[in-house]
Amino acid sequence: MRLNNKSTNTIIAGTIAILLLGVLHILLEFPIFVLLGLLVIIGVITSFMVTYFQKTEQPVCKKCKKHMDCTDKMLLSQEEEIRNRQFVFLYKYEYTYTCSHCNEVVYINKTQKNKS
Repeated sequence: MRLNNKSTNTIIAGTIAILLLGVLHILLEFPIFVLLGLLVIIGVITSFMVTYFQKTEQPVCKKCKKHMDCTDKMLLSQEEEIRNRQFVFLYKYEYTYTCSHCNEVVYINKTQKNKS
């Protein structure tokens, strides 16, 4: 799968923010530890947002780079666990995505947690 548009834009924005922070460091001459701390914070936030967008957005077709449509959702398994004196239900689904332009099919497994 390819990166979604939001993920690509987030990477570009993170890179620009890091470059601007480097320019500000040269112009204002603040301590290197502050610079390193801010670089780590920007890197962590950018990587979290890219991961979040990749997991929640529709997948993108490899061939034609269009969004794929979900055509089927099938329950694979259901498990119960007890965590902190509460039942936690784990549902594993298999999603089938198809591209309407080139008819490519992708199967994605996802786990959903529900507390009772």
